[in-house]
Amino acid sequence: MYWQRCFHLTLARLRSGGALPVRTGEVIVQGEDLGAWTVAQRVGWDKLTPAQQWMLESVLGVDPAVEADLPVRRTQADRWATHLAAARQFHAREGT
Repeated sequence: MYWQRCFHLTLARLRSGGALPVRTGEVIVQGEDLGAWTVAQRVGWDKLTPAQQWMLESVLGVDPAVEADLPVRRTQADRWATHLAAARQFHAREGT
């Protein structure tokens, strides 16, 4: 159901003259991040059904991600450092 909703919201955007969202946070319609959805479809192309792949390619003009478009996998150490930095910012801001 989520896939269909995002597909139709993206299609409506294209039909109204808008551009295809290609980055997360770029376009949010009715609470759905269409940029994040588009990126997820490109990256997870092999997990989609042939019908979904056809609809994305033929109707929306979305194609599978190439190697350069794939997100860089972050290590647990990278995630830990990000969370620790956020905690330090919170502590500095809130003082607790």
